[in-house]
Amino acid sequence: MWYQAEFHGFPPQKMPTRANPPGTQNWTSSEQYLTWDVSVVKGGEYGVSILYQTRKGGAGTEFEVPVGQSKVVGITRETGNAWRKPGWELQPLSGNLKLPAGHNRITLRIVKKSETTTEIMQLRALELIRSPVRTRMESRARNSRAKTDWMVAAKYGIMFHWTVDTQPRRGPQKPYCEAVQAFDVNRFASMVEETGAGYVVFTTSHGRFFFPGPIGRIEKLMPGRTCPRDLPSDLADALARRGTKLILYSGWSTGDDEFAKAFGYRDPEKIDTFNRNISAVLTEIGKRYGRKMAGLFFDGGFETYLYPYNFSFERVTAAARAGNPERVISYNHWIFPKITNFQDYWIGESGGRLAPAPEAGTFQNGGVQDGMQAHLNPFLDDPWVHKTPDKDIREPLHSTEELVDYVRRCVETKTVPSINLGIYQDGTVSDASLQQMRAVRKAIRGQ
Repeated sequence: MWYQAEFHGFPPQKMPTRANPPGTQNWTSSEQYLTWDVSVVKGGEYGVSILYQTRKGGAGTEFEVPVGQSKVVGITRETGNAWRKPGWELQPLSGNLKLPAGHNRITLRIVKKSETTTEIMQLRALELIRSPVRTRMESRARNSRAKTDWMVAAKYGIMFHWTVDTQPRRGPQKPYCEAVQAFDVNRFASMVEETGAGYVVFTTSHGRFFFPGPIGRIEKLMPGRTCPRDLPSDLADALARRGTKLILYSGWSTGDDEFAKAFGYRDPEKIDTFNRNISAVLTEIGKRYGRKMAGLFFDGGFETYLYPYNFSFERVTAAARAGNPERVISYNHWIFPKITNFQDYWIGESGGRLAPAPEAGTFQNGGVQDGMQAHLNPFLDDPWVHKTPDKDIREPLHSTEELVDYVRRCVETKTVPSINLGIYQDGTVSDASLQQMRAVRKAIRGQ
């Protein structure tokens, strides 16, 4: 169950945006505090974690969370990691809260403010969970995980945001399903082979929710949003003939009002409807493609519209593995840390930056992404989607030497990069970007 905090002593809070996700703003005084009125169904000892971010120099503020005769305490640290500072972290606090069944008022207040910062922290969430429940949930997640050894063996993959908004190199854009019908999968797969990529991440929806194949459940919920040709199946076959695996990207479109209405998305009161609808769609997709689909890469405002409101990661991940229990799953948490164990690899979206390999310990021994496969996701040229009419895909953002060195460092640390290339509506890419990827293939594969 989720509860909205009550702000005490804070100025009016601005509406959250993608660039400025929900979280406390202008927390600058130890006189300010937060409270939550929480209804506890089952009393007991509850572990406490905070999802928060501090600015540079923000370490050292002491705070406490008291309830009745019990409390937990914590000290802020300078949050972030090697590829994103500042950054959000999910920090467990020491001890447990003893909560009786029924109504409880929970408070988070400052005990002693650090002298090295103006803003105390940006708080996104306070999490409470009974210890036995957490233990059982983490055990179920570990036991359900798919192996990612094949991703490490693949060394690197490439990604394509081929969407309803993708433009041709020149001239008018074809209607989406006409473009799906015309897509030359053999030419595309041959181009992929030139890059040396061990797998492809191919977008099925982004920005607006469409699907390049005949998925009945989507068509029932959103008539006209599917296509007669089964492009993912044809793509998987063409890639498999060349020894390349297929991961499908599904963006749960934050700006698509029709999708939100049809699926129950972006509405905290309809989260059960969204869990049910998206699970039904993913079950159909999973069973349809079976072993042809090696993975699913989910994107869609988890930090804003789903994580705080009882989105069922466990249920949806199980649905996403329908037809292939070995299918690798990930949720793009963007700038946030891992917020569920029901996934297999970390996205590590880095935009146009060739982010460094993760710090040692990040993905094991209790690090912030503990138990997940290290993965990074930069774009090489266009920022994800080529959606400007009558314009070439822009030139690569980095030199060939920089790109080769980046992939080599990733391979050395067993960090798997999925590099996004701009793509035209006919399925072709920039000659300059392809030339760079040929150089990567030669450097990494030796051929």
